[in-house]
Amino acid sequence: MSIREVTLRRFIPLAIIVLAMGNTKGASGQTPPAEVIAPASSNTGETSASDDSIPAKQETGAPVETLRPTPRSGFGSPQQVAEVEAAIRHALEKGWQELNLLTECQQDEGFTTAEIFANGVGIWNSKQQYKVSDDEIRALLRALRDTNFAHMPVVYQGGAVPQGPTKPRVRCQIRLRLDNTAKRVTLMTGVEPAESLLKLAGSLLEISRRPAATGVSARHLDDGLEKIARGELAPEVLVLTSHHKPSKQAKDKIGWHLELQGTVARTRAYSPQT
Repeated sequence: MSIREVTLRRFIPLAIIVLAMGNTKGASGQTPPAEVIAPASSNTGETSASDDSIPAKQETGAPVETLRPTPRSGFGSPQQVAEVEAAIRHALEKGWQELNLLTECQQDEGFTTAEIFANGVGIWNSKQQYKVSDDEIRALLRALRDTNFAHMPVVYQGGAVPQGPTKPRVRCQIRLRLDNTAKRVTLMTGVEPAESLLKLAGSLLEISRRPAATGVSARHLDDGLEKIARGELAPEVLVLTSHHKPSKQAKDKIGWHLELQGTVARTRAYSPQT
């Protein structure tokens, strides 16, 4: 599997049908190929600090069994850890070009998400657009630095997989893409709480909570598209996806997934057999 990321420096009009913010599923219950919404997590699955590879967003649920957290796939290679540390340090000292920080965690009010981009645009619970300042982004980066985010395990997961229909689900997750580095840390249900991760996630969400309360949303499809056209909603809320899965009879057995969000395009090629 290979993942490529391209930054689009110029806006290119796209004639394509999209859905308004907050309406992400059709009658069949399946996510449509294009959305006017910032997804709570990337829909490409990824397991190291370099390719940001934990499975896509999963539903939350009650713990099935209390297990001690054990890292899966380790903490990332020493080089990857050093790269994430260096990127955070550089961003705090000299600024950043590309930034995407996604925090999603079970809170008292339910599963809560906040996604923040380099220009300060934020999206709360995939419904409300808001804005944070550069100083608030620096506060987020300092929280990542001070809690040694770069050194956290890729996954906190129990040592044994519970049997039966109920499987472990994501309880809390933080994903950082910063310039040329990336890391995701995930806590599964059925695991003793990883207090450092939960505390960090709570701090990150709290910075977004106040501005999100007065954010902008879309009531329906036309409203969302009109607000994007008028500049009331940022390009980052528009997510376009295209997916090709080759048939078993196809000579070319390589599938691909394309995602466009704001000015960033991500592509992933894969083999259906893997």
